[in-house]
Amino acid sequence: MKTIDNKQMRNAVDALLRSKQLIAEAERLKKAARSEITDLMKKAGVDRALVRGVEVSVTHIAGRTTIDLDGLREAYPMIAEQFERVGSPYVKVDTKVIDVEEAARLTA
Repeated sequence: MKTIDNKQMRNAVDALLRSKQLIAEAERLKKAARSEITDLMKKAGVDRALVRGVEVSVTHIAGRTTIDLDGLREAYPMIAEQFERVGSPYVKVDTKVIDVEEAARLTA
C-alpha cells in the first residue's frame, strides 16, 4: 500500500469521513422522527394527516418475497443460471480508519 500524504488527498479523505458522520447522524434523526410520527399517528387513530402544509402518511407494508438463490443454485443449477442477471459495474471507495486519534483530529 502506498502512502499518499498531500493536502488535496487529505482534504478529500476528510470530506469523505465527515460525510459519513453526517449521514449516520441524519439516519439516526430520520429513524427517531419516523418512530415518533408513527406513534403519534397511531395515538390519533389516523394514517394520514396534514401538518403545517406537509401531508404525512403511515403505510404498513408486508415483507417482500425473496428467493434463496444459494438453495436454487444447489437444487436446480441450470434453471438458476438461466435466470441470473448481472448488474452494471461500479466503482467502490472504502475507508478504514487506521489511526483513530489522527482521524478524530482531522474531522473535528
